[in-house]
Amino acid sequence: IFTYINSIAYGNPQAGWDIYDAPKVNLYHIVAHNNGQSNFGGNILSYSETGFPDTYITIKNSILYKPRYAQFGSYTGRFPTVTSSNNIYVPAASDTNVFSEDPFGTRQTYISPPSWVSSTDKLGTAFDPGFVSIGTSFVANDYHLTGTGPTINAGSNLNSILGVTNDRDGVLRSNTPEIGMYEFGGVSPTPLPDTIRPAIISWDVQPRTITALTNRTVTISWNV
Repeated sequence: IFTYINSIAYGNPQAGWDIYDAPKVNLYHIVAHNNGQSNFGGNILSYSETGFPDTYITIKNSILYKPRYAQFGSYTGRFPTVTSSNNIYVPAASDTNVFSEDPFGTRQTYISPPSWVSSTDKLGTAFDPGFVSIGTSFVANDYHLTGTGPTINAGSNLNSILGVTNDRDGVLRSNTPEIGMYEFGGVSPTPLPDTIRPAIISWDVQPRTITALTNRTVTISWNV
């Protein structure tokens, strides 16, 4: 199982997330923008080849924004099983753009999306998320929210999932969080002083798991 939280994928030539022959992938509070080619891939590219297990994708509280081709592109083999809720999907230009290829060889639009799109998802040009700024390069983009878009208080409560309670800036999410990587209007927590931060820990090969009692970042290194 692969889980991505508060992650961004921008400008990748094939896909923001290239998911194939993977049993299960979770995408929570992510942003995918401007990924894919003009006629292939997109913000997500996914399929399962013959002889490999089915792929399952769960995507929640995320913004998939203006892909170069599809939001969910495919290639060959079987299209994944997708669970989608409380997401915003915005096309590059028009609601008649390709939304998905489910299954490969077919095309669905934002007007006629696949059946796995839920009633809590928002599709189309009318649902621009209201980013602070969008330019022509990654450094020109600011994916914080202006507070005027359809993202505000529109997410589902995922606080039971480890790592979801805080946004990309460390701001605590509300019980009705924003869609996307950032809460609107929150205050980032004050960093802990060095004297009470977790120490940098080194070991040989074992153990492989460590828990930080302060719930902060731990830097881990080892030699094999």
